[in-house]
Amino acid sequence: MDFFWPVLAIVYQGWTLTLPGVVIFALAVGLPRRRSEDLYSSRQLALAALLVFPITIVSIGAAFWHEDSHSFAPRWPAIILSDLWLAHVVVAVYLVMKFDDVRVRAAIAGISSVWVSTWVVLISVMAVTNDWI
Repeated sequence: MDFFWPVLAIVYQGWTLTLPGVVIFALAVGLPRRRSEDLYSSRQLALAALLVFPITIVSIGAAFWHEDSHSFAPRWPAIILSDLWLAHVVVAVYLVMKFDDVRVRAAIAGISSVWVSTWVVLISVMAVTNDWI
């Protein structure tokens, strides 16, 4: 149970910023699909895989939460978090360029998932460095 309270704290502190992004992402991936396209097609799964990045970022932020005020926090978790965010941006841009026929839907899904990832990485970096705004 000690592992889950930091996850809840990160989600609680950033839910007002991330909830609209998650809703827009779900609508972009789930609703506007063509009748001939299956819900579990490769495009749908590739766009849904964009949410792996924010979930991984929250997990790393929770696993390496630094509370000790008497010692310095290691910098490598913050570097990993920022690199994951940068990889997320690259993958989102790649998917927008790859899916020509559903580019608008891919762009909406990419932008909303990067929005969620941006706020989650900010809160997670503050958690792992114990340097709160």
